[in-house]
Amino acid sequence: MRRPRRAAPWGAVLIAACCATCGDDEGAPARPDADTDSRAMDADEPVDAGAPDAEEPLDSGAPDARRPDAGRPPVPPIDWSEIVAFHEAMRGYASAFAVEGGHWAEELGDAAFYGPAFYVRTGNAEGDTEALSLAAAARDYDLGLVTQATADLDFYTANMEEVFMAALGVLEHADELGDGVGLPEIDALLERTNDFLGLFRDYLNPDGELGAFALDTYGPTTITAAVALVNLQRARLAEGAARDAMIGRTREIVAAIDRNAWLEEPGYYRFAPDEDRVDLYPNVMMTLVLGRMHELTGEEQWLARAERMFDAIQPLRQPAGNYYSEYSAAAMGATTTDYSTLSSQNYLSLSLLILFERTRDPRYLLELKSVLDFIRTHLLDEAQGRLLHHWIDGRIALPEDLEYFCAGCNLQLLYVGWYLRARVLPTLESP
Repeated sequence: MRRPRRAAPWGAVLIAACCATCGDDEGAPARPDADTDSRAMDADEPVDAGAPDAEEPLDSGAPDARRPDAGRPPVPPIDWSEIVAFHEAMRGYASAFAVEGGHWAEELGDAAFYGPAFYVRTGNAEGDTEALSLAAAARDYDLGLVTQATADLDFYTANMEEVFMAALGVLEHADELGDGVGLPEIDALLERTNDFLGLFRDYLNPDGELGAFALDTYGPTTITAAVALVNLQRARLAEGAARDAMIGRTREIVAAIDRNAWLEEPGYYRFAPDEDRVDLYPNVMMTLVLGRMHELTGEEQWLARAERMFDAIQPLRQPAGNYYSEYSAAAMGATTTDYSTLSSQNYLSLSLLILFERTRDPRYLLELKSVLDFIRTHLLDEAQGRLLHHWIDGRIALPEDLEYFCAGCNLQLLYVGWYLRARVLPTLESP
């Protein structure tokens, strides 16, 4: 995620779903005290959005069998050749991005996830020792951030976006290689995070300076959803009681988000309890959370709600296939809804990949193609060999704009392309 350059006491906790499989059990992060009222820092009651009680499922209906609905229409033939060629070109462009000691220059935190994630996945699959070496260096850089954040609360709150991106980079690296490196450090970080979230009744909407920038920019729903997602990503690498505890902790967090932010009609999550507008980020982040919950539990209600959100965000869709990114439109000076950031379209792409994987509904794959085509045709500066930060009012980003380029967003696009090519397209060849 990208943000306008402002001083922030607490970086935004914005992350995307990594693609992990079950691994070693390194223990569950501690759960906060059940008496949330006694530890709340904000005395106001959560907004009653008509959400279900925390002990009830989101919707009625029996759990499914963790398989996509066999009644979906078949996936039509889709020509992915231009997207594949674009992805290959981006791989070449990214090799020229400045990186030292596992840290990419010209980025604002998200390269800590997508750098090691992309290079460990492709390096391992292709036997590319240079890519694996780069991924290992980035993983080691990430571990330094995670351990420093766990030991130093001031550092943690000042660098939370990069810290959580680093945590996901460590998880992705450990999953691909199956070596478990860094999992104890991630557990210690999650213990601190879950306890901290509990201070706010599991929904980050505090008053005062703590988190004011992140909450203003992305909204408390998005940030709280990010914490839920980190728990789920760690749960995918755990087993038994530890896995169950992480999923249980996520249920508590989602219940708090529902109480504060769910708007039953037309069916989307509010940016904040007192702001009813439909906004892209909270809904794509919650789509990732609910999609992963469906994957881990097999409970149909999670997926049903995620599909409702996709329908609800359609008013944000623009004629070129992009989606309006309101979170930073004013800061960038947008005067129309034809404003989209690269990072928001990447997160949208990840949510569409998850929806297609869970449902096999072709509309999500077709929409993914439209979003990637927009990125390819509107955000790529071939002369510079990189994707730029945003599209605004009919033009690409300019050097004088508040934001212009971020290496991490380009690496995120590489990860999206890897996920599509390695995890989704091969399944289209099977009946």
